[in-house]
Amino acid sequence: MGVTYIHYKIAECDICGAKEQFDPAYSMPDEWNKIEDSYGLIRYGCVCHECSKRIRDYIEEFKLLHNKEKEGE
Repeated sequence: MGVTYIHYKIAECDICGAKEQFDPAYSMPDEWNKIEDSYGLIRYGCVCHECSKRIRDYIEEFKLLHNKEKEGE
């Protein structure tokens, strides 16, 4: 048995569990993000592109609904 050196990293999404192999020179794969609040209560250190997109879409939908409610007052 010898030494095995693997020339890549594997990222795992903290939300959905998706995995992606990427270059070890980078801290995360392309288009992956981390989500943290300023109080340190919410910490997702590794979020895949699809989950980031879903969260962004949810926030946009929430803003639209909130603005409609304001206009209806």
